[in-house]
Amino acid sequence: MHSFGTDTAALERHSRNIAVELREFTQLFNPIDPSPFENKDLNPDVEEFIVSSAEEYLPSETLSLRIHLEQWPSEDPTELLCNAVHNYFSYRARLNHLDFRRLMKRGRISLIIG
Repeated sequence: MHSFGTDTAALERHSRNIAVELREFTQLFNPIDPSPFENKDLNPDVEEFIVSSAEEYLPSETLSLRIHLEQWPSEDPTELLCNAVHNYFSYRARLNHLDFRRLMKRGRISLIIG
């Protein structure tokens, strides 16, 4: 990619990629969660970074998450990381949907009472 005098940081902001740089892939996960990697919670700092970065884009835009590792493990973690991130955010989406349904139910009850 040629920048032709354009600020590289500005190009990164306009791309639809979220890049996370880690020393090793285990930093992606919450260290106190005993679940297997594919079902493990993400590290709260990493989750916050991903979510806040994603909020900078329109909901209709397609985003990609790129995880850069300083230390590559002996076995390729690509599939594991893809599944783990997908499973985690699918789980969070289900929880958010349930919370929203409970809030709407409580709102309807309050409306009827009022």
